[in-house]
Amino acid sequence: MRWIKVAAAAAVTIALGVGGIGYGLAWRAQAACGDDMFADIQRRGVVGTGLDGSPQKLVRDDVWTRVVSPFQVEVRYMVPRDLHGTHYQLRCSAGPLRHHLDLDAVKKWHSL
Repeated sequence: MRWIKVAAAAAVTIALGVGGIGYGLAWRAQAACGDDMFADIQRRGVVGTGLDGSPQKLVRDDVWTRVVSPFQVEVRYMVPRDLHGTHYQLRCSAGPLRHHLDLDAVKKWHSL
């Protein structure tokens, strides 16, 4: 019976350790994920429109990031369209050596 308690304690300790490492890696990759998303926005030439209909380029401050789970960073940005806008959201996976934007799984919705 004692070995069950030891095994359970070891499993909890390992799970907490991996979770802590995952959150640390995601927190560390937050800025890099945002920078990569902004570089992709610039490369694709994404431009919004201002209230007067003039083109409005996006700046780095238009890209938001937050840690959502171990090893996962959520990246969001909004392209303005007059008083409205289109929001985009995607995930960035953070690993010990590198991070990866999942550009194929972008969620898109419009705001009024």
